Amino acid sequence: RLFETHALLPRLGFFAESPGSVPYDYDELLAAIKPRPLLLHTPAFDRDANASEVNTCIAEAQWDRLTHTTANTPTQMASAEVERLVAWLQSL
Repeated sequence: RLFETHALLPRLGFFAESPGSVPYDYDELLAAIKPRPLLLHTPAFDRDANASEVNTCIAEAQWDRLTHTTANTPTQMASAEVERLVAWLQSL
């Protein structure tokens, strides 16, 4: 979807027919960030990610500086999410 409508990641179009062959996944992305501080907000109704798969990956990748929040909402950056982000940044 992102490669079709926004041209943010045009090379992802090469994987349109086989998305499972994209050369990274959540666990690899988290491993690349670890051990730096990370705030993950995972909405339950994200249209681009399966919440249970994301939560499983996060549970397996836990480290001291990982802060994980969830919400029963679609993907959004409303005032509640902004407040969580600001509080997390201030805690660093």
